[in-house]
Amino acid sequence: MREKNLMENNHLDALIILSPENVSYSIGCVIPSTFFVRRRHAISVIPLNEASTLITADMEEEHARKFSSIRDIRSYSEFSVDPIDLLADVIKEKKLANGRIGTEFRYFPASDFSKLRTRLPEAEFVECDDYLEELYSVKTEKEVGLLRKVAFAAENAINEGFETIKAGMSEHELARIMINRFYKDGGDGLRILTVGSGERSSLPNVGASDKIIKKGDLIRVDFLGLKEYYMSDVCRTAVVGKPNAKQRETWNKLIKTEKAILDIIRPGVKACDVYNLYLRTWKEFRFKPVRFVGHGLGLSAHERPFLSDFDKLKLQNGMILCVEPLLLIPGYGGYHIEDEILVTKDGSEIITNRMDTSNLFEII
Repeated sequence: MREKNLMENNHLDALIILSPENVSYSIGCVIPSTFFVRRRHAISVIPLNEASTLITADMEEEHARKFSSIRDIRSYSEFSVDPIDLLADVIKEKKLANGRIGTEFRYFPASDFSKLRTRLPEAEFVECDDYLEELYSVKTEKEVGLLRKVAFAAENAINEGFETIKAGMSEHELARIMINRFYKDGGDGLRILTVGSGERSSLPNVGASDKIIKKGDLIRVDFLGLKEYYMSDVCRTAVVGKPNAKQRETWNKLIKTEKAILDIIRPGVKACDVYNLYLRTWKEFRFKPVRFVGHGLGLSAHERPFLSDFDKLKLQNGMILCVEPLLLIPGYGGYHIEDEILVTKDGSEIITNRMDTSNLFEII
């Protein structure tokens, strides 16, 4: 188990994992309602020297027993039993009440953590957020397979939407076309679907509206769909009609930026070095940079590594990255390409390769 190496390297006796994403990574399945009912904790307790335990609400117990890799499952009755009391009991049962225990300080609710410290006054709690983020940034073969499937469904949905939409139709009509295609190709659900045309394409996360799409409009679509809770994050930009010279020039600069980034992605390269290349490129183009030009992807849209100056994490074989040069011009529109990339042992592979993005997509 990869968590064992983390504990050995940091002299930990156990891990307590509480965030829905990291619990899911640690047990090999998602406990669905924990993503949107945040007080319905699922808690993964992973000791260094014995079997792990999963604590979950009783209504999720059957799901956990069917899909989780952990066999020791303890359930609690929601609203009548506090899962933190059950957690403290499990820690005591495993004779870890005096142990050095790693956990997620950035996620743990303050009241819950205070109660746990009161119940376990002799335990030493160690912040492990960064260690866990790095650990789970490398995806398993199964996870990569799910991310490939949802990426294909999302990109195929955008492609069908762009091939179908015409001037005079609304953003809502475009969204309906894409959503129908996404479900036909095996998508399970949506997290966010950004659809903006004309001036609205400069709004980062705007939903579809009744706005009529007009000739000359830029259309920006960012599709965050779900497959077994693993996410897509793919963005495409189109223009209604033929692009003018400025639009073509701007798009070509985005493509040159992405190509430069892809050329240096390989294991061992620091995430901040990728961002610094982006900064140099956009300084040459005289574009305003954003705080990151990409991020990891999995059960959440923004995971490590962050392709930004603050993240010195080295890229590793098996990471899934989103690379996304983005130029938003308030009052005019937005240009955005976002591709999903698998870091391989020799370099990288573009997962979102359904559409030809070398030129700005033209809606006829």
